[in-house]
Amino acid sequence: MLDLTARRVLIFGGGDVGARKAAFFEHEAEVTVISRSFSPDLDGLAIRRQETDLSALPDEALRGGFLSGAFLAVAATPDSGLNDRIGRLCAEAGVLFNNAAGEPGDVTIPSVVRGQPLPRRDQHPRKESRRFAVPPHET
Repeated sequence: MLDLTARRVLIFGGGDVGARKAAFFEHEAEVTVISRSFSPDLDGLAIRRQETDLSALPDEALRGGFLSGAFLAVAATPDSGLNDRIGRLCAEAGVLFNNAAGEPGDVTIPSVVRGQPLPRRDQHPRKESRRFAVPPHET
């Protein structure tokens, strides 16, 4: 189990998936959502927003500007190539990583879908096991 109290969590992508991930972490961590646009679902959450076009940033800007001091990063953009790039940079920087779409990261975050059944595990197989899991919590 990870203690995220006062830890810095970055969410790359401000769409629906990024909003769900931000809502998951907002009560325990210092959450920053980085995106060129933001879902209305982020309104009212205790998070920071950083507006930027991630696809236009060079690796050094991501590594030094955003990942420095981060504990966990979640790639939640619709671009799996960009998500994978963020994952590689996290691995280099020693930042724990979860990938919503692309190569698996080293952290599992449970899906939370209210009022709908979750997909069966065999419908979404992962290539490798994770080292860490973030437990679900009650809101």
